[in-house]
Amino acid sequence: MRKIMHALAVGSLAAVFVLVGCSSSDSAGTGLNPPPPSLPSPQIGEFPTGDFASIIEAGDVPAIYSSLVGRGLYTFHADASWEFTLTDTTTNTVRFEIEGYVSVTDNQVKFVDQVGGSCQNAVGTYTWAFDDPELRFTHVSDACDGRSIGLTTHPYVEQ
Repeated sequence: MRKIMHALAVGSLAAVFVLVGCSSSDSAGTGLNPPPPSLPSPQIGEFPTGDFASIIEAGDVPAIYSSLVGRGLYTFHADASWEFTLTDTTTNTVRFEIEGYVSVTDNQVKFVDQVGGSCQNAVGTYTWAFDDPELRFTHVSDACDGRSIGLTTHPYVEQ
């Protein structure tokens, strides 16, 4: 009897791991992981899509943020997802890559980093303005200093 109970317990536990491990992370088919309940839902609104680049020079930021120096490229997609790549302009090597999504309401955009970087699942809120070809961000609230500096130091120019 004891062996049967043990076998049932192990079997039940294995079933839970299989169900959890096989659950879909993209129930809407958007390519995005669904946000935890406390995070905003992806939505693009009137926010521009496409590639936008900005260059941060060494003199633009305090030395503690020297890792942010380089060419930043955001690619914003119609499904509200985005990719960011920071490239060293001297060596042309990629410093880091980040993926996430935005949630846009009117002129306010919330950034959520999902993959890479140090701001994962932290919401950064900004206002935005697009004066073709420049996309500008103004800090509203963000606990992630690196993202704030990267978004607000210079406008991003449509490529």
